[in-house]
Amino acid sequence: MRIGSIAGVQSISASEKFTLGTALAGPSPDFSLTPMLGALLAHWSAAPGPESWSLTWRPFTRPLSIWNHQIVLPASTLSYLIAGLSPGVYEVRLKRLNSSFGFQIAYGEAL
Repeated sequence: MRIGSIAGVQSISASEKFTLGTALAGPSPDFSLTPMLGALLAHWSAAPGPESWSLTWRPFTRPLSIWNHQIVLPASTLSYLIAGLSPGVYEVRLKRLNSSFGFQIAYGEAL
């Protein structure tokens, strides 16, 4: 069977029982943090699908602390205010639940 007009394919492998294609890049949204007084505003672009988002954060220290906060947000959410932070640098992870998206990490400094 011939399939045409597929964009963004990096490679294709095939055997008798399966065909596998890998994409050049996954559906990774733009993700950034805006510093605020005692807070960080996390914002990202929309991504297709009904999967919820998971947002976690921790102070950026050495050694790294554990991810001790997790907020699950509806798929339609595109921003979240992380408030009540002490001044300092934080590591924030955005993950698409039940998806092949994986996760993105951004760093920001609460003022």
